[in-house]
Amino acid sequence: MEKAILQVRNLSKTYRVGGGWPKGRAKLLHAVSDVNFDVGERKTLGVVGESGCGKSTTGRLIMRLENPDRGQILFMGGDFLALRGRRLKRARKEIQMVFQDPYSTLNPQMTIVDNVRYPLLVHGVPPREAREQALDMLERVGISRRLAVQYPDGLSGGQRQRVAIARALVLRPSFVIADEPVSALDKSIQAQVLNLLEELKENFALSMMFISHDLSVIEYISDYVMVMYLGKVVEYGPTAEVYDKPLHPYTQALIQASPSLSRGRKSLIGVIQGEIPSPLDPPSGCRFRTRCPYATARCAAEEPAPTPVGGDRTVACFLHPDSDSAGRVRTLG
Repeated sequence: MEKAILQVRNLSKTYRVGGGWPKGRAKLLHAVSDVNFDVGERKTLGVVGESGCGKSTTGRLIMRLENPDRGQILFMGGDFLALRGRRLKRARKEIQMVFQDPYSTLNPQMTIVDNVRYPLLVHGVPPREAREQALDMLERVGISRRLAVQYPDGLSGGQRQRVAIARALVLRPSFVIADEPVSALDKSIQAQVLNLLEELKENFALSMMFISHDLSVIEYISDYVMVMYLGKVVEYGPTAEVYDKPLHPYTQALIQASPSLSRGRKSLIGVIQGEIPSPLDPPSGCRFRTRCPYATARCAAEEPAPTPVGGDRTVACFLHPDSDSAGRVRTLG
């Protein structure tokens, strides 16, 4: 991979659930467990998996909207988790986020231009200059000055998402996390927003982390893809290579379950059986083993670690011969 703008190592997050009065006993919800990945400069990493796999939590941890239990986040070569106060505020200009529901993140009592202008004011830009910068960015995403003086409830869902994108980009960040930004939109509007993101990525030399459950969207917009299951990374690599030859049974099943991707392909694996286990009580060993048709006794006793399989690809599965490499498998005690 080219020079990395973001490097994540052993990122982990658990939540205490329950334990209330009178004799409740708290449990640990394993949201993200030992996640590792890089994002190259001017590249887009797509993160895909079923609901509850840890995609959005990973994004929130990188944004420092939540604190990880352990792990390292290196951004532009520096330790992002070590930053505090003014240094953190300055660094946050370089990382912005676009959320799934723009309406919930836009202030309904502020006009569109004031919503977009607000981050500039927070970072000390004079009000008049901030307004002009906000109007310029809104025009770049297709929102006219006439619409800019309206309030969010007067816009369509696609227009609101364009406003959310403008607000994220108005600070001219280097890295953007897009968390399911098109999942609530109609297909035709999805295409417009995806094309807009691609255009803005080129114009502003952006790097992106794009989170989605839709594999066809990830295939379209990403250079690399990371597949997550129950808080773990099971496969990672260049998007074209992973989609052409998925190695992990879970990745195979996801592609097979997507009509737009499975058409014309030889069936690699059947439909995934059963429900995803609770992150409060994940299976021992390989977390996918309870739904995997290839699971063996070893899969219950040992946890496969992500193993390099050539180029920039890794896979966490004993089916691949390289998974037997010394030191790459963690035995559960």
